[in-house]
Amino acid sequence: MAEGDGKAVLCEKFGPIDSLRYRTVARCPPPTPGHVVISVRACGVNFPDVLMVQGKYQVRPQLPFAAGGEVSGIIRDVGEGVTHFKKGDAVIGFCGYGGFATEITMKATAVAPLPPGMPFADAAGFLVTYMTSYYALKSRAQLAPGETVLVLGAAGGCGMAAVQVRQVQIEVDAPVSAVTTAAARTSQRLTWPRNAVGGTVTEESLRCLSRYGRHLVVGFAAGDIPRIPTNLLLLRQASLMGVRAKSGA
Repeated sequence: MAEGDGKAVLCEKFGPIDSLRYRTVARCPPPTPGHVVISVRACGVNFPDVLMVQGKYQVRPQLPFAAGGEVSGIIRDVGEGVTHFKKGDAVIGFCGYGGFATEITMKATAVAPLPPGMPFADAAGFLVTYMTSYYALKSRAQLAPGETVLVLGAAGGCGMAAVQVRQVQIEVDAPVSAVTTAAARTSQRLTWPRNAVGGTVTEESLRCLSRYGRHLVVGFAAGDIPRIPTNLLLLRQASLMGVRAKSGA
């Protein structure tokens, strides 16, 4: 790479993921106050990235842009007023998009120190999935010991993270196939942290809710936004909760 050149995987027109192009781009300028420039070592890949490059996400960046919503790397430069980071610090950060590049400028408030001993590649895939799952289970559902969770899409990033989150001391009654099991139907309280299926599974999971259960809407990886039969919520006095981790973090 020539001096002064950066590299990025760019979305130059909305379309399938294989339409992205590897391009030479200008390096990041010196950061403005409150910002840092990060030399990216790794970037997470999540379902919103796939939607964003197709123009199907709620955020539509101006073309061309680099997708990639979370990164890990080394701070190359710090802007005025940034006192909790210095050049050379290893960090992770949530950027929304722009991470598929050799460098990125971010607000210092969106960056955190890299956990000791965590590899850059692992750290780059940590924030979106685990922050979303922890926020869903702990803050939105407010799960208590002894309650049962049905994780739809347990093989995906957020699903696996939800199964692994132990801080809330919950019993996990995991994957999608469990939606018709007797354990799911007779659970004391059944909460749904993520729907990666949609369609009839949505209604089936609502029918598994017991009285005062909570149904968490995290995403629509199947592509279709399901219709919710609200009479099931009424009959069970259940709650329907949206989860948007970024707004609650």
